[in-house]
Amino acid sequence: MKTILLLILVFMLIAMLGAEDTYMIIDNKGNRMSVIELAESIRDKNVIFFGEFHGEAVCHKLEIELLKELYALNPKIIVSLEMFERDVQSHLDNYLASLISEEDFLANSRPWPNYKTDYRPLVEFAKEKGLKVVASNVPRRYASLVAKSGTEALSEVPDIERVYFSENLIVLNDEYKRSFVNTINQGKFGDSENGAPIELLERMYAAQSLKDDTMAESIVKALAKNKDPMVIHYNGDFHSRKHLGTVKKTKLLAPDLEIAVLAPVYTDKAFSDNKEIRSDGDYLILIYKSEE
Repeated sequence: MKTILLLILVFMLIAMLGAEDTYMIIDNKGNRMSVIELAESIRDKNVIFFGEFHGEAVCHKLEIELLKELYALNPKIIVSLEMFERDVQSHLDNYLASLISEEDFLANSRPWPNYKTDYRPLVEFAKEKGLKVVASNVPRRYASLVAKSGTEALSEVPDIERVYFSENLIVLNDEYKRSFVNTINQGKFGDSENGAPIELLERMYAAQSLKDDTMAESIVKALAKNKDPMVIHYNGDFHSRKHLGTVKKTKLLAPDLEIAVLAPVYTDKAFSDNKEIRSDGDYLILIYKSEE
């Protein structure tokens, strides 16, 4: 019996060491830190943007760990999720209040395919602790409308539905736009060979801007409705890297907010520090690539 218990402890230790060996957290000065130290460092921020690679297990592991550590420091924390859209807020609220079953909640809230493995832990922790969870994103039907027909199409949306997207749509011509175009169009712009037409790219970027504006407005409204809260917002890394996208839109709405950005970076264990990578976020999650 003692041998079996010893083996179990050894395997658990190996698993723990293996998990920690897959990533490293540093601040933008290159200082290494634990999740607990990260939470302490950002405990006085108004908004924390956790940028994730959607399919990356390391990101999802750290998301729930950080939420738990921040809750221990500030039980007024609010969770905000790109992964749920504004029009399902009532279903989310009802589930958090135990008024409906999880089955009913999921049937009516369009969860992402990886919800159960990656985002359910966040929602369940919030439910257990009585935390507010914000369905922050614009319903994709409105983003699709802009991508297809342009920003003018939003004027035709019935008044009763306008609460589902931001009051103002701000389409900036900045570094974020250039990165978006390069990502979508593989570095080509306009009608060059294999490049999408300019008009399509402009509409797609306007749709992206609508997502950022809506998430930013959702965050700022959540802060305004609560006394001395902190919001931790989970979104795809592109929305918050380099303090652009949703972060920039949040600052436009509320310039005095104290914000911290966490950005994931794929690297190898021979990480070569440089200023360009440091500017990706206030804190970096260095995720080691497989050596295979």
